[in-house]
Amino acid sequence: MSLYATGTDGTIHEYIFDDRTNSWTEGSTFPYTDGFSGASTWSEGPSSFLFTVSSSQSLEFWFRDYSAASSDDGNRWQLGPSSHADLMQNGSVCGQTGVAFQSSSGFIQGSNFTDFTDPGETRWDTSYNISDQAAINGSAVSVWFFYSYAHANPNIMFQAFYQKDGSEIEEAIRTWGPDNKTVPGTWTYNSVPV
Repeated sequence: MSLYATGTDGTIHEYIFDDRTNSWTEGSTFPYTDGFSGASTWSEGPSSFLFTVSSSQSLEFWFRDYSAASSDDGNRWQLGPSSHADLMQNGSVCGQTGVAFQSSSGFIQGSNFTDFTDPGETRWDTSYNISDQAAINGSAVSVWFFYSYAHANPNIMFQAFYQKDGSEIEEAIRTWGPDNKTVPGTWTYNSVPV
């Protein structure tokens, strides 16, 4: 298990739990990252992926292949392409094969990859608005990605939660087009009654 947290230097640090010794050790440090923006990670097969925000407020994509030999560069975290999306300082970031973040305008935006077959060759697509109005500064962002076979509503492809001005929690749901294939589909918004 790995944990990603802000170090005293303000960058993202990786901490790795060893269940045999019941102890934590420090793993990688991600230079020039804005640790106050958080990090979002996911794994797929032997690979792990991490979104961070750089100290210059761009979105970064890191990847690591745990199946590679330990002497191979593939076994270390590698920085992939950066997105030129304009992120809010200390804003939140969350995602997996696509990502949601708070832009410098205060709106919650998203971005996907144009191709994800080779992480080293992955490129960012253009950003798009998720929220229909600005969120509070520093709003936490949480997202879910659905695939039609895994959810009760087969048209939902993306669901994001964030906090609007006035402290209401908002849910944004993006559905596929009527043919269940067309992207981007449409967004709908609901207040979460908490």
